[in-house]
Amino acid sequence: FDMSDAASRGAYFKDQERIDVLVNNAYSGKTNKWPDVSEQDFRDAYEIGVVANYGAIQDATSSLLKAVDAAGQASVINIGSMYGAVSPDPRIYGDSGYDNPASYGAAKAALLQMTRYAAVNLAPSGIRVNCISPGPFPPPELSQKSSAFFDGLVSKVPLGRIGAPGELAGAVVYLASDASSYVTGIELPVDG
Repeated sequence: FDMSDAASRGAYFKDQERIDVLVNNAYSGKTNKWPDVSEQDFRDAYEIGVVANYGAIQDATSSLLKAVDAAGQASVINIGSMYGAVSPDPRIYGDSGYDNPASYGAAKAALLQMTRYAAVNLAPSGIRVNCISPGPFPPPELSQKSSAFFDGLVSKVPLGRIGAPGELAGAVVYLASDASSYVTGIELPVDG
């Protein structure tokens, strides 16, 4: 379904009997340098990255509560970004075309605050809400397309490499499982 379409999203969640884990990973935005990010880019990023993710939690709440009744808890995991807490360094992007726009970081920062807000409001019902903030996970082809940017990005990571998509799985499993049954409202960086 289209996350930006409230009716479509609502219809999907209405048909779900029980949801133990909801992972919100929706985002839509353009890659632009600072002067090229328009007000509409901000609106679009915010509408999908924050408003639609909020709507998904709202729409899924009754199904999440059914999981709480059956299993004692349910979990919402929002996928944020390191750029929700820090600004990208424009010097490393050069002319790569992979510039991280201001609208992305702003939407991810708002998603992080929404995570904390939802966590304290849903905790009494047994629904935990947390956020994973990935660090550098650029597309695999980046090292060939823009080696200067790739090398600059890697040089800023203490582990000396970019993340592989599978490395997010452990954080998701942890926050979805009983291993984190006393954890809510956190931001878990997975950033090397």
